[in-house]
Amino acid sequence: LHIGFDPMTRDALPVRDATPWEVTHSGNSVTLEQELLRSGEVTAAYSLNMAVTKAFNRMLMASLKG
Repeated sequence: LHIGFDPMTRDALPVRDATPWEVTHSGNSVTLEQELLRSGEVTAAYSLNMAVTKAFNRMLMASLKG
């Protein structure tokens, strides 16, 4: 049994509002917790990007040698 999935449909991915967790009286909505979570997401994305780039480079170099 195959279940179809169209990533372009409206209900494919839930959309989250980027509302701040807390806002101070000065209007500052930057929190350390949010920045640490974003830092982890950026680090994971960078690591994945580098792994894919290195794998592609190894594949390209192997095809040129042989």
